[in-house]
Amino acid sequence: MEEMNYLDTTEGTPQGGIISPVLCNIALNGLESTVKKSSPAKKGMHLIRYADDMIITGRTEETLQEAKKIVIDFLAIRGLQLNEKKTKLTHINNGFDFLGFNVKRMERRAKFNAIDDQNTVLIIKPSTKGIDKLKDSVRKIITRHKPFSNIIKEINPLIRGWVEHKRISYHSQAEFIKLDHWIYMKMKSWVMKQNPGAYLRILRKYLVATETRRWNWGLHAKRTIVNMGEVAIITLRPLKQDRNPYLSSDYEYFNKRTEKQIESKFRAAILKKYAHKCAHCGEPLNNGEPMEFHHIIPRRSGGKYTIENIQPLHRVCHQQVTIRSTKLERAEKNKPKI
Repeated sequence: MEEMNYLDTTEGTPQGGIISPVLCNIALNGLESTVKKSSPAKKGMHLIRYADDMIITGRTEETLQEAKKIVIDFLAIRGLQLNEKKTKLTHINNGFDFLGFNVKRMERRAKFNAIDDQNTVLIIKPSTKGIDKLKDSVRKIITRHKPFSNIIKEINPLIRGWVEHKRISYHSQAEFIKLDHWIYMKMKSWVMKQNPGAYLRILRKYLVATETRRWNWGLHAKRTIVNMGEVAIITLRPLKQDRNPYLSSDYEYFNKRTEKQIESKFRAAILKKYAHKCAHCGEPLNNGEPMEFHHIIPRRSGGKYTIENIQPLHRVCHQQVTIRSTKLERAEKNKPKI
């Protein structure tokens, strides 16, 4: 469609047609192995590709420049060209955007544990561009004269779709909480515009309590604006590129992946139960400190790996809890018997 006029497609592929990425993957099949084999410095080099979007990692700028030449030659054979305007060479410390996420290695605020010698942490969170785009869409929905029921109807699918895509990164949780507060303030402004003189009355009308939060925008407890801060983060395990789900020889590999996915859901349920906070110190678990799961009743005492018996703790908090419980056990054993 151009200016509301229908035009037949005479060449290329239809916009949004599923044949486009399929043909793209056929054309670019083998690019990963070609870059890996042809590069003079193979160590630390990886190519991550999603259709025609790709990242190439390398330890030196010279290595990446060489990889770029290899990609250009690979494409030329297939009648394709590298888009120089969209091609960027950068350091991981400066960060880059990829598929709606920003990837950046940042210096740690503090070294929490002597066992952990990492001075930096890799942060993967929704890109600023993606967040701004979401905010623009929300602004168009929360308008002064739109009925509240329509706002809920339009904003919830938008929020759910966005967080489902972004929840695959551990550091997305902090952005979800910020955005949830931003939407809360936008709704508060919407209420004030309805009738400034009856602000408190209207505010009480649209604020309802749920099991997890006292202040929710909604008509009743079962019809509220989605709370982004409560969306559980899921961890996806990278898939080995040489595995095929249709080969019997790879059955065991995919079976183990399914088991890991179930384990990931279990961990997500525990984090949600404790609102992504350390059960010992009460601080957020997404502050860069290593996190571990603690058995309330130790396994040696018959404690099971269940939601009721597991707590999320910072690693340093876990050590403190373990030391304290060990001391208590020893004191109990050495306690004189009457």
